[in-house]
Amino acid sequence: PEGATPKQRGNNNLAPRLAVGELPPNLQLTTLQQIAADQVLVRISHQFAINEDPEGFSKPATFSLHALLGNSLALARIEEVSLTTIKSLGTYDLTTTFTIDAMDVRTFVVTLAR
Repeated sequence: PEGATPKQRGNNNLAPRLAVGELPPNLQLTTLQQIAADQVLVRISHQFAINEDPEGFSKPATFSLHALLGNSLALARIEEVSLTTIKSLGTYDLTTTFTIDAMDVRTFVVTLAR
C-alpha cells in the first residue's frame, strides 16, 4: 500500500534464489517474508492439536533454521520475537535447534550476512 513502511509492505526479492530445506511433517513454514534488505521474517507453526493424531504427529517437533534456510542464505543472526514481532524473546546461535509444541507458532527475524 502507498505510504506503508518497508516492513508493512514486505518484499520478496529473496524468492527467486531461495531453496527451503525440509521441516518435520507436523510443522509448516507459515511465513517467509523479506522485511528489510538484510532481514527475513520466518514463522513456523505446528499443524496438530494436542492428542489429535494417534500416530504421533501431535508430539513436539524440532527444527533448525540453519538447516531450513542455510543452503540458500548466509545467516548472521537469529532473533525470536513475539507473534506480532513487537517483543524480542531472545537471540540464538545459528546452530540452535527449536522445538514447537502442538498448536504453537514461533516467529523469528533472521538477519542475513552481508
